[in-house]
Amino acid sequence: MLVIVLSVLFVHRSLAAIIWERIGEFGTMKALGWSRRDIHRALILELFSQVLIGALLGLGIAALGSLLAGYWHINVSPLGSVPPLPGMAPLANTIKINIKRGEMHK
Repeated sequence: MLVIVLSVLFVHRSLAAIIWERIGEFGTMKALGWSRRDIHRALILELFSQVLIGALLGLGIAALGSLLAGYWHINVSPLGSVPPLPGMAPLANTIKINIKRGEMHK
C-alpha cells in the first residue's frame, strides 16, 4: 500500500513540475488561438501516451525477467526461513537464492 501511495505522489509531483515548466509554451499556444480546452486535450493526450509507453515497457521488462527466472530456476525463500549454519543464530533478514541453469519450463 505504501508503494502505491508513494508512486501516486511521485507521479503527481512530476506532472506538476512538467506543467509548471511549460507555462510559457501554454501562453504561446493561447496567443496562436488555441482554446483552454485544446491545450487540455493536447496535454492529456501527451501524458496518456507517456503512461502507455511506460506501461508497455514495464510489462515487457517484467515478462523478460519472468522468462529468465524460469530459465535460470531462481528460487527466493521468504525472509528468515533459511536455516543458519551450525552454531549460528538465525538471522531475521536472510534471503536464500538458488540459481540453477536449465531448460525452460513449458
